[in-house]
Amino acid sequence: MNYQEIGLQYGIIVHKVECGDKWWKVNGPDAYLNESSCAGRDEIWVGVYDNKDEEIAAFFHELGHCIGTNLKDFHHTEFDKFHMELDAWIVGLTEAYKYKYLMEPSTFRYMVKCLESYIGWEEREIKGFNTKEK
Repeated sequence: MNYQEIGLQYGIIVHKVECGDKWWKVNGPDAYLNESSCAGRDEIWVGVYDNKDEEIAAFFHELGHCIGTNLKDFHHTEFDKFHMELDAWIVGLTEAYKYKYLMEPSTFRYMVKCLESYIGWEEREIKGFNTKEK
């Protein structure tokens, strides 16, 4: 799958990070080992993955962030980050169908695990909620 070709169709620059390349050296392996990210709506970094199917799904997830719904007009709840991530998965995987990509069942579990990491995100990251027992 050629991420750059797909990205160009949306006006998005896609960087496929490799071990030891400039992005790896600048930001370190933790930023890219089984991780991908986007900046704004026009740039995606696809990390180095142990599982190729998870890599493809992560690319489409980041694409979903770039082309997804602008949630600022929606009713805000304490779960804004979760819904932003859910939207990116839904939009990205819907786009993936256009490229004949269907995720493996194990990759669905990966997606759910990623989403679950955002449950309580606002409390932990924004509101300073203490999640540890006293």
